[in-house]
Amino acid sequence: MIRRFYVMPLNPGATEERIDEFLKALSDSDRFISGLLDSSAGVDLDTRTVVWEMTFVDEETYTGPYMVHPYHMATLDNYLIADSPESLAHDIDTTRYTLPDSVPRLEEGVRRVVLMKLPEGTDTSMLETLAAQGEGMAASVFSPDNVAWRFPTKDLNWTHVWEQGFTDMAALNHYLKTAEGIACSSLEGFKRLGIDARSLKILTYPFKLKPAQSPPNIPSEPFPILYTITARTALEDVDTYIDLLERDYDPPLADVGAKLLHRWRTVDHAYTEAEVQSTWQLDSVAAFSDLRIMTVTNPSWNRFVLEGMPLVRSGTRRFYRAV
Repeated sequence: MIRRFYVMPLNPGATEERIDEFLKALSDSDRFISGLLDSSAGVDLDTRTVVWEMTFVDEETYTGPYMVHPYHMATLDNYLIADSPESLAHDIDTTRYTLPDSVPRLEEGVRRVVLMKLPEGTDTSMLETLAAQGEGMAASVFSPDNVAWRFPTKDLNWTHVWEQGFTDMAALNHYLKTAEGIACSSLEGFKRLGIDARSLKILTYPFKLKPAQSPPNIPSEPFPILYTITARTALEDVDTYIDLLERDYDPPLADVGAKLLHRWRTVDHAYTEAEVQSTWQLDSVAAFSDLRIMTVTNPSWNRFVLEGMPLVRSGTRRFYRAV
């Protein structure tokens, strides 16, 4: 099985209500996507960072059904993609490893994830020993990030991950007071163990797993879809926003097969803010996965994100099936 952690720092201004919606959408993923197990999300106790933990039955599930599932493309990416008016996160990062069958399944408690970047060839035997001892831990796994497929634009920010599970905060606090807990909580501590880590990130959050889910089967036959973004801007920004769409956003979408069907704007002098609605046609929901991968490497698309998205006050991003 494949264990994956998705790390998503929250944008400034994200409200508690929206964050709760985000956490529920992430945690509910195993209700919709076959082969995705133990989906749970929480907020790091020390930073405004969402951590989404999940398990895939195998790498084929991870690279196949999950990547092109409508729930992923629509609901989850609403919160994650930089050109979404509903985006809540930035600097998104992931790490993955092969989960040993022997690891106990902890139903709920506190998760501590230690992400590290180690120089190639580092002797990790000390860390492997400490992970195997796991004083106070209900679950402990140390592993290199060893999953084969990676999003083409993402570098390997973390070479190793140490997943720690505690039954409650008392057990975690006990561990953090031990010599091992102190040593494994900072770059200086790692150096004292003889591990010259290049970088380190530690995330701690509460989690609770659900019983096994039974996602519905989805039709395998592709059908054309309408991809619609509705963006609200200040009245004085609407012309600039439309110019940026035409110059920097439409061309990269057209390059990957998205056909612009219409662009509407609200009537001048009728509302206190402007609204622009753009709709493109795609061959299928799965086609958006290819579009997503190709556009994020496009300089024009990235220029629009940099210059156009700050003009967007609110809005929606939706996929429709023409009827």
